Amino acid sequence: MAIDRERYADEFLRGFAFPATGGFVPPGMPGHSPGIGLKFLPQRARQLLEEAGYPDGADFPAVEFVAGPGLDADLEFLIADGRRSSM
Repeated sequence: MAIDRERYADEFLRGFAFPATGGFVPPGMPGHSPGIGLKFLPQRARQLLEEAGYPDGADFPAVEFVAGPGLDADLEFLIADGRRSSM
């Protein structure tokens, strides 16, 4: 709920990919589940963090992410976008 997949696909990927809203199986293939991905609801994401005991993300444990070669820019975009939507 904290990741704006539409913005990521439109701005960072420049429209060369569709937002991941239907799971890992692409549209048109058996098993595709349209709309299964969580919607972008930053307020709800903050609410869930607070309910879990992390108001404003305070004391939330570090999240480690292993990325393949060339994904640094993707991560930087997503981190900056997350900070932008948390303001």
